[in-house]
Amino acid sequence: MEEPHVSTWPLVMTVAACGLVSLALLGLAHSQLVGRLDLLYLEVAKTALNLLFVGIAAMLARTVVDRYVAARERERAALERREAEASAAHARRLAALTTLTSSYWNVRKCLTIIDAHRSAKSYGEQIRLIIDHRLDLQQLDNDICAGMHALEQPFRIGNAIRALDAQLARLTDEWREKYLMLSQQQKADELVGPEAKKVPAAIEALPVLEALRADKAPALHTPFEDAAGLIRRQVFPLESEGEAPVNTGGGGAPRVA
Repeated sequence: MEEPHVSTWPLVMTVAACGLVSLALLGLAHSQLVGRLDLLYLEVAKTALNLLFVGIAAMLARTVVDRYVAARERERAALERREAEASAAHARRLAALTTLTSSYWNVRKCLTIIDAHRSAKSYGEQIRLIIDHRLDLQQLDNDICAGMHALEQPFRIGNAIRALDAQLARLTDEWREKYLMLSQQQKADELVGPEAKKVPAAIEALPVLEALRADKAPALHTPFEDAAGLIRRQVFPLESEGEAPVNTGGGGAPRVA
C-alpha cells in the first residue's frame, strides 16, 4: 500500500507571507511611532505578529498529527500484510498435511480391500489406485522441496515422503511381476470350487504385500508419521507442544495418527 503523502508547503508559504507582512507593518508602525503618529499601526503589527505565531504553532501541530496518522497507517498496512501472508502460509501447510494424510489412508484402505477380497481383479484395481496415490505423494514431495507449501525443514519432510513412496514402489513392482500370472490363474479358479481356488493363497503369500498388510504396516506408517508429524507441528503449533519428538528412524510400532 502506498504511504500517504503529507505536504506542508502551502501552510509554510502562507505563514511566511504573514510573517513578512507582520514585520513590514511592525517596521512601519515603529517608524511612525517615532514620529508620534497614531498607535493604530503598532496594534495592527502586533496582531499580525500574533497571527504569525499562531500559524507557526498550527503548522507544527498539523505536521505532528499528519506524521502520526501516516505512521499508524503504515503500521496498519504492515499488520494486514503480515496477517494475510500468515493466513496464506497456514492454508498451504494445511493443504500439504491434507494431501499427505489422505493419500496415506487411501493406500491403507486399498491394502485392506486386497486383503479382504484376495482376488486378482480386486488386487489389480486397488494397486492401480495406489499408483494414483503415489503420484499425489510424489507431486507433494516436489512442491514441498520447491518451497510451495511454506514449510520448515522441507528436505527432511521430503525424505520421509520418499521413504513412504519407496515402500509403495516395491508394492507396485511386485504387482507388475505377478499380476499377469494371477489374472490367468483367476480364470482357472472360476472353473473349480472354492476349496480348489489358488489365487487367494497366492495373493496372501506375496511377500511385499504381506509386509505392508493393512493391519501391520510400520514400514508405511513410520515414514508417514515422520512427515506428517513435522507438518502437523507447523499447522497446529500450540497443540503440538506436548507431543513427543518425531520418530526419524525406521521400524517400530505405528503410532495412532
